[in-house]
Amino acid sequence: MNTTGDKPSQRPPQPDATASLSDSELHLVSTTFGIGDVTQWQAITRGVGKADKFALRAATQDYLLKRRRWPTDAAASQQGLDRAAFRHALRRHLHQAGMPVEPYLTCSTRPASILLHSGRSYEVMRFVHGTEFARSTESCRDAGTRLSQMHEALSTFPYSTAAPISTCHDQDTLERRVQALQHRLTQSKQDAAYLLQLLDTVGTRYRAAAAHVDAQEYGKWPPILIHGDWHPGNLIFRDHRVVSILDFESAGRAPRAIDIACGALHFSIQAHGDDPQQWPDEPDELRWFAFCAGYDAFNPDHVLSRAEVRALPWLMIEALITEAVGALSATGKVGVVSARHMLEILVGKVGWLEKNAPRMIRVLE
Repeated sequence: MNTTGDKPSQRPPQPDATASLSDSELHLVSTTFGIGDVTQWQAITRGVGKADKFALRAATQDYLLKRRRWPTDAAASQQGLDRAAFRHALRRHLHQAGMPVEPYLTCSTRPASILLHSGRSYEVMRFVHGTEFARSTESCRDAGTRLSQMHEALSTFPYSTAAPISTCHDQDTLERRVQALQHRLTQSKQDAAYLLQLLDTVGTRYRAAAAHVDAQEYGKWPPILIHGDWHPGNLIFRDHRVVSILDFESAGRAPRAIDIACGALHFSIQAHGDDPQQWPDEPDELRWFAFCAGYDAFNPDHVLSRAEVRALPWLMIEALITEAVGALSATGKVGVVSARHMLEILVGKVGWLEKNAPRMIRVLE
């Protein structure tokens, strides 16, 4: 912490020696966005992303500052501005629709909500205090309900500028990641053959899951505007209720079942302790059902279709594999979990979902 006193706490930030704010930056941000003098600030390192995040404390309000490196190339800069304008408009739309989404503040001197200065961008919003996901069925149900509510609210957003997004069902994207991971694994000095065999098994399981999804005519499902990354880390809770939705970086057009499958997967994963190898293969089925039931509860006219229900476990498999292989291909690990252990975990979790998919479908039908 950079001053004494109580610290803003959206979720417990960890000290970060690499991210810092200069006095000139603080002055620039405080005057541009009209938030008054900043008396405290703290880097927030939880989560991933390309933006530095800081909790700011001003006289009457706490704020969240996002800072990014900004491209110097004119075309890339304009593309970044277009994408930012889309995200900011989306946030304002959801906020005005009554969703728990904080809009970015507008600059006090001009009608813009992003500041570009010295090769960096700055965005500021009100800081929402709350807690992490408590792994309760109440939290899962509310997360499902909020997702359905958000989908409905976004149906009136003029998203002509929203591009289709790559999803877990995009087999070409997965194949590129698999090839990159194969190259990385062949450099391994130990167990290269075993690791490649595991990866081949994972790829085979993915293709089988994709076939099940395609059997439900996925290609005919209408694309809507979705969040694109619906998981507990992008929600803030209070008393088991969602009080803030974060991170619309992945928002774009895709079938709504992509969001639902991502949420159903992440809200039901059993993650007890610090060693993922000790986590059970099976999800918490009560939490899984609570999330899906919460989605259906918001609007009886927009419940999951039979095709979406029958595809859901297989989309969860696709999401699980796509996310893990993507991380492994980029860094060779997922968090602190090595490629070998992560691939073994994948095989176990996917095997459970394959075996139990028919029963899970019957529960929802």
